[in-house]
Amino acid sequence: MRQRLSYANVIATIALFFALTGGAAAAVKYISPTDPIPSSSDLSGTYGSPQIGAGKVTSAKIASSAITSAKFDPLAVAPDAAKLGGLAPSFFAGAGSSYTKSESDGRYLGITAQAADSAKLDGLDASAFAGVGSSYSKAESDGLFLGINAQAADSAMLDGKPSTDFAQGVSQVTGPAVDLVGGAPAGTEILSKELAPGSYLAIFKGEATAPAGHAVLCNMQSPPAADGSFVKNPSTEAAIQAPLTLLLAFAVPSGGEDFQVFCVDAGGAGATSRISELNLEFLRVGAVAP
Repeated sequence: MRQRLSYANVIATIALFFALTGGAAAAVKYISPTDPIPSSSDLSGTYGSPQIGAGKVTSAKIASSAITSAKFDPLAVAPDAAKLGGLAPSFFAGAGSSYTKSESDGRYLGITAQAADSAKLDGLDASAFAGVGSSYSKAESDGLFLGINAQAADSAMLDGKPSTDFAQGVSQVTGPAVDLVGGAPAGTEILSKELAPGSYLAIFKGEATAPAGHAVLCNMQSPPAADGSFVKNPSTEAAIQAPLTLLLAFAVPSGGEDFQVFCVDAGGAGATSRISELNLEFLRVGAVAP
């Protein structure tokens, strides 16, 4: 039996088609411009604004001769365009900090040139210095100069004068304070020194403290004996303190001699004087006495 095409059959067929295609369309996900591009892609950003991802374009992905200068922006600048060999401009001479060839030629000597004063040393001609042949042989030097351990014939003189004309050294003796008993019949040795033969100048200094009515007398016992140094206190109220000084020039004969300084309290018994700050100096002024 032949089926007849009717309005109802047409409507039913169209409805079936839309029903089938509509379900398939609903199962498909459409891409939006704001959707992000997956990180596995060479692009980054969104589908609506895609950009080439950092480090995604490598030399292996660029065809030979694919990138030419015409494809660069005329204003484009490489990140290290201001460097040379990786070095900043401050490592190199800038404009105005170097000479032209003509300027250098006018200022500096060439490698084979010679300075105008090259034959001088510190402004002095070569004739001012010893040259070859102007030195002595060993034999000549030995005959003309003293050796490092040699002694000149007049080494014992000063300005032509022998050493005996000058003071030859100072020796010194000091001692503690010494109490002098009043009324003692003999003096007290307060300083002494053994002297070698020679001529001397002796200087004795001290500080004497004498009670009222007492006197202190000091002298040097070496031939000839020196005049004494005297401190007297005539007061009856208090002790006095005064310096003592003795000066003696004398000679010590061969064999040497012991030099002494003696002091005595010339007052009565029952009081004590004191000698302090004792100092005895000897200045040798000549050779051994005959």
